[in-house]
Amino acid sequence: MDLKIVLDGWPFDEGEEANNVRKIVGLDRRLKLQIRLREGVTQWEVEGRPDGRRPYGFESVLAYCRHLREQYLACMPETESAGFHLDQGLLDDLEAELLDYTRRREAFMLLGDYSHALGDAVHALGILECVREWAEDSNIVFRFDRSRPQLVADRARAEALLEIQGEHLERALQALSRGIEEIEEFFRYHDLSGQIARSRHRRVLVDFRRSLRERCNIALTDAELLQALKAEQQVAIEQEDYEMAARLRDKLVLVRRKMSEVR
Repeated sequence: MDLKIVLDGWPFDEGEEANNVRKIVGLDRRLKLQIRLREGVTQWEVEGRPDGRRPYGFESVLAYCRHLREQYLACMPETESAGFHLDQGLLDDLEAELLDYTRRREAFMLLGDYSHALGDAVHALGILECVREWAEDSNIVFRFDRSRPQLVADRARAEALLEIQGEHLERALQALSRGIEEIEEFFRYHDLSGQIARSRHRRVLVDFRRSLRERCNIALTDAELLQALKAEQQVAIEQEDYEMAARLRDKLVLVRRKMSEVR
C-alpha cells in the first residue's frame, strides 16, 4: 500500500508533538494508534501489545514470564524458589516489549488518553519488577530499572489526571505523593540517595502536587511536609550548607514528633 494515501493531509508537525499522534479505526474495525514521523508513520494497536502479537502464545512476554515462574514454583520446593532466573532470550524479549510499551505510553499521554497511558505504565513497571526479582546480573537489573523514575512519574501523572477528571482531588494528590515516594525509593535502592533532589521526574511530580494544592487551597499533609523537608536537607548537605541542614533537621524532629503524637 502506498503510504502517501495515509500521509496526505497529515504533515509532520515540528512544533507540536501532539499533532503527530492520532487514533484511527483499522480495516479490522479495531482502534489503532498512529504516530507521524518525519519520513513516514508507525501504527500500533490500542489494546493489548502494541504490535498485536501473542508471544509464546500469551498476551505478552511479561505474562509468559509470570507463567514460567508459576510453573517453576509448582514443581520446586519453596526453599528453592529463588532458583528461577530469566535467560538472555527472555530478557531481550522483555526489553523490546518495554520499549514498545514506553513509546505507546508517551503517545497516549500526548493524546490525553490517560487511562491507556496508565495501563501501559503499569505493564512496563511489571516488567521492571520481574527483572529485579528474576535476573541474575545486577548490571542488567539496573539497565532496565533506570527507566523506573520516568515510568513512575507518568503513572502518577496519569492517575492524578484521571482523578482530577473525576473531581477526586485528594486522590489525585495521594497518587502524586505515592509517585514521589517511589522515585525516592528507586534512588535509595541503588545507593544513589544523593541524586534524589536532582531528579527531574521527581520535580515534575512535586511541582504538579504543589500547583494542584495552591489552585485548590489544600494544605500539605504532615507526611508530605516531612518528605519535602528531607529533600531540602539532602540538598543542603550536598551544598555543604550545614547550618541550613541543622535547621531543617530541627524542623524534621518537630514534624516527626507531631506525627507520633497524632498516632
